[in-house]
Amino acid sequence: MTVFAETIVPDDGQEGSSSASTDQPGTADSDITNTDPVLPEEGDTPAAPETPDQPQEPVTPEEPDDTDKPETPDKPEEPEEPKDPDEPEEPKDPEEPEDPEEPENPEEPEEPAGPEQPETPAPEQPAPVQPAAPVAPYEPASPDNTTYPLPAGPYAPLKVINTMEDARLTIPGLGDIRLLPDFDNAKAWKGSSSSYNTPALWGQCTWFAWGRFYEIYGFDPGFTGNGNQCVDQLLAAHPDKFVRSDTPEAGAVFSSDYDHNHVGIVLAVDEEQDLMLIQEANFDGISNPVWEEATLDWKTSVVTPEILEQAYGQVTYANPILDAEHPEYNHTVFQDRSKKLEDTEFGDLEYFSFDEVEGVWHGQPLDRQTGTIMGPSGKETYYNLPMTGVVNIMRAMGNKDLYWVRSDGCKMLGRYIMVAADLRVHPRGSLVETSLGTGIVCDTGEFALTNPYQIDIAVAWR
Repeated sequence: MTVFAETIVPDDGQEGSSSASTDQPGTADSDITNTDPVLPEEGDTPAAPETPDQPQEPVTPEEPDDTDKPETPDKPEEPEEPKDPDEPEEPKDPEEPEDPEEPENPEEPEEPAGPEQPETPAPEQPAPVQPAAPVAPYEPASPDNTTYPLPAGPYAPLKVINTMEDARLTIPGLGDIRLLPDFDNAKAWKGSSSSYNTPALWGQCTWFAWGRFYEIYGFDPGFTGNGNQCVDQLLAAHPDKFVRSDTPEAGAVFSSDYDHNHVGIVLAVDEEQDLMLIQEANFDGISNPVWEEATLDWKTSVVTPEILEQAYGQVTYANPILDAEHPEYNHTVFQDRSKKLEDTEFGDLEYFSFDEVEGVWHGQPLDRQTGTIMGPSGKETYYNLPMTGVVNIMRAMGNKDLYWVRSDGCKMLGRYIMVAADLRVHPRGSLVETSLGTGIVCDTGEFALTNPYQIDIAVAWR
């Protein structure tokens, strides 16, 4: 099964007030600029709630994060401090375009010698990393782990749907289903007969695909292997109900090739726009033995078939054999399932429509090398600071969502990316679209004084 894994990383530091205004994309200085925001908050109204002075008092607990929160007022000196912990990371990033962009210092040519040193954990990580970024195992992103490997470029979906908002979907020939999985459905999830229903496999893509399939169709899909084997096993178990195809249809199961080892569900297809709505799980490379964490390790995205192939190589679909115009011709199992779905209560749920998807992002996502882009809501930058203080502020506001670090380094609060913004434009707790997904405003910074529409994204990038 997919070796995806969700890495939950508590921060040891205090405040995470942002002040990133990366004006030099693609340079190491841009990374440091994003960590400077703590200083401006001393006298600025947007930064006042963050109380940047507090992190200076508990200097001792923040020692592991000194690279993120330099106290020196000189910004040019700060880049030099984080470069020391970054040196062990450089061995992993020779493939990234950032390394060639930072030849400003003569020390960098000497850094390639770093990987030869057995003391650094860098040489150990390339071995387990799979060819595909989405399935690569990532080390926890923490102040102590200065060699946190960044993904080589996991695919960017056109849109990550707000999974907290339910919707009503129609599978032609089968009936209506819900967008959100029902993890209280014992037959499909925690009490199911699935071979993946074990803490050792919770959160895996196969675990999610099995449970979601059962919710939709009401019977065992018959696959028990890795993600790349699921389509073959499904077709072998139900040859009269599903057919292999290179073109997706609503209700299909998709499998990647052997190297990418992934599986997911296709919920809806828009042939005119060449879009499809998919659900998949496990992007951090490990299982989630804690059930509550496993139920967070999935997402719903709008993608094109081409984007899916860019992510998972050769993709194969197992499409349901359904006759939308003449449901009476369908398999008796599908006929029975259709009748049950007709009696399902959906309340006031509106039908999902591709045309109503807001914030579809077709541009380049923000990354460490670029540093600054114009995203769906305006200028985007990033910063890396301890988020303990920010999380505590959100807790005081009543937010109890899990704090964790996504596989691509984004710091998350529940299902949303933690971002800093001008609180006068985007109040704390409001949602805002970014190039990396939907963000929740938790912080602010100095940048808000000059650009009230800038979004600063909290990440674990080094």
